[in-house]
Order: sequence, then C-alpha cells, then structure tokens
Amino acid sequence: MFGLKTRRSNLIATYLVGAFILTLILCVALWYAFGHYWTVVAWLTAWMIAINFAAFCYYGYDKRRARIGSDRVPEAVLHSLTIVGGSIGAYVGMRFFRHKTIKGSFRILFWVLAAFQMILFALIIKYLS
Repeated sequence: MFGLKTRRSNLIATYLVGAFILTLILCVALWYAFGHYWTVVAWLTAWMIAINFAAFCYYGYDKRRARIGSDRVPEAVLHSLTIVGGSIGAYVGMRFFRHKTIKGSFRILFWVLAAFQMILFALIIKYLS
C-alpha cells in the first residue's frame, strides 16, 4: 500500500515538474519575443499563454494515454494546471480532445478551480491598475 502511494506521488511530482519546465521555457521565450521588458504585465501575459498551452497539451497527452491504455496523467496535475492559470487551455483541451467531459466530479471541480483562478486573475489585474 505504501509503495502505491509513493509511486502515485512520484508520478504527480514528475508531471508537475514537467509542466512547470515546459511552461517556464515557453514563458521565457514569449517574454523575449515580447521585447523582454521587465514588467509584470509582460511576464503575466507570457505566463498565461504558456500555462494555457501546457494545459492544452497535457489534456491531449492524457487522452492519448487513455486511448492506448497506458498510465494516465493524474487528475491532480490537470487541476493544478487549471488553478495556476491554465483554465482556458484546459477547457479548450477538454472540448478539442473530447476528454474529461463526462466525469461529473472532475467537471465540477474544474469549474470551481477555473472560477477561483479567474477571480485571482481579476484581483491581480485590479492590483496592477
């Protein structure tokens, strides 16, 4: 039993680190493409584009893994990508790949996290204004 929990924790950590690295690389590339200004708005824009791209990719990857019957991306990872800014990419990924659209508990938590993320984003924008 302990080995299974450790394996699952390691799997979640691995996917989260991979998503973070992918997002960070894309974020820096976008920031550089935007003219590499050290402004919060430039970084926030780059982050939002990068995390939504990563969320979209992870939904596609999980759908592919589901089709071939392999180990799946844990739902905790998909929800983590949503809450840190990837709600749009996650939603588009759910619709585009027709993935995670039936499971009610997943969808309810997704919408709660997406609402929380949007409120947080609105507060950040308000604070910056």
